[in-house]
Amino acid sequence: MNRLGCLLMSRFAVLVCVLGMLGCSAPSEHEKLLREVAQSASGHQGAAVVWRGRPGVDLADYDRLIPASDVRRRGFARWVGRSGEGAPAVLYRGASEGQAFVSRLGTAMPVTAVRVGDGRGGHRLELFDTLDENVVRIGGRRVVLGVDYTAPLAYLRSQNRQPFLGLRGLLSGEHFFEETGLYRMQAVDTDKVPVVFVHGLKSSPGVWRQLVNEARADSALRGGYQFWFFSYPSGMPIAYSAMRLRESLQQMQATYNPRGENPAMKRCLIVGHSMGALIAEMQLKDSGEAFLPAGMPSLAGLELSAEHEVLVRKTVFFERQHYISRAVFIAAPHHGSDAAGGRGGRLLSSLVRLPKTVTDGLMSLVVSPPQDRERPGTLANSIDNMRTGSPFILALRSVPIPADLPFHSVIADHFKHDPEELSNDGFVKYESAHLPGVRSEAFVRSSHGAYDDEETITEVLRVMRLHLLEK
Repeated sequence: MNRLGCLLMSRFAVLVCVLGMLGCSAPSEHEKLLREVAQSASGHQGAAVVWRGRPGVDLADYDRLIPASDVRRRGFARWVGRSGEGAPAVLYRGASEGQAFVSRLGTAMPVTAVRVGDGRGGHRLELFDTLDENVVRIGGRRVVLGVDYTAPLAYLRSQNRQPFLGLRGLLSGEHFFEETGLYRMQAVDTDKVPVVFVHGLKSSPGVWRQLVNEARADSALRGGYQFWFFSYPSGMPIAYSAMRLRESLQQMQATYNPRGENPAMKRCLIVGHSMGALIAEMQLKDSGEAFLPAGMPSLAGLELSAEHEVLVRKTVFFERQHYISRAVFIAAPHHGSDAAGGRGGRLLSSLVRLPKTVTDGLMSLVVSPPQDRERPGTLANSIDNMRTGSPFILALRSVPIPADLPFHSVIADHFKHDPEELSNDGFVKYESAHLPGVRSEAFVRSSHGAYDDEETITEVLRVMRLHLLEK
């Protein structure tokens, strides 16, 4: 028995129905054979299953084969797919110990199952990796496969069992502290350029699902990019979260591009929304001494344990990550936000609870300048950091983005101002979102949550195409 047949026998049966995608009134021959593979879980001899996708994928590593039509169709503006030959499905692998860069949701790939004669009067089931190719040759003939690109995204979304994840991550960071990291949603392909998405305050990686869904609808982007997501509790000090992202990016490079020989891996595109844009921006710069607290010329004289000194140094001193070669900032408070310092912002800030591991390590950097006497001796959280004129914002703006690194801004305007320079999305004004030296600046009619706005998605996809061309 083949690997996938054995695997399914030991796991569970898979119900097969792809009528919705194929538009048929009865199961096709592809569906019928897929049903036979499912029945192998009940002790029947399964049909041979052959992988026809990228090298390095072992079917024995995967847990489930889910028909695309079994996935609930909700949470997406549109369902991306196409009718054709075969039965679209989701090849899913749950999170397990030893998998690098995999969240608790697991990973999922779009595949299409095709019934093919084995030359001996029988048939086998061939699984095609439709992320890479949906027009294939089978038995000497050209075949256009039926595909479903949204089903894997929807299935991963259905695995989230944590309601209000973004809010809980903001207010109670200690509960998600160990989950901070960079995650992928599919098998790694080092020939594809990584796009790294960084969510903002009170948010989670799931906010990028519409953008990724639309990117997969484009054959050039689908073939040219792989998608990565930084997940973190958003109440943490911004410099600390940026340090954790930096470490994760370095680990990604060390794991998949250890000798720097994969050109695509050295052309990362980073996309950040709101506070996530500030975290992304910090990957592009050399810190120098800009992030030392005012009046603290060095760390000399601080009585730090060895462990705390390592943490402080990694947070305050950092270098540009040269494998990131382009950035997109969406609704970014580069110069701070008046709302973060307003009554609502102060109230929300007072509810944030930082993990003791972080507060103990970084308390040596706490000073009480005149403008911050309302909270003397308190480690600033992310909301405090984003206040207009905060020490963090002043430090961030004192270090320019390198002139050789192209970056693009998407600026939201909730109130439809004219001229656009008066834009305000309710949290970030134009004068805060604008940076000199920007390669392009797109205005969208949206509130601050512009990450899934149709105009925003169109602009980000445009930049992604540009990035593939400008090597």
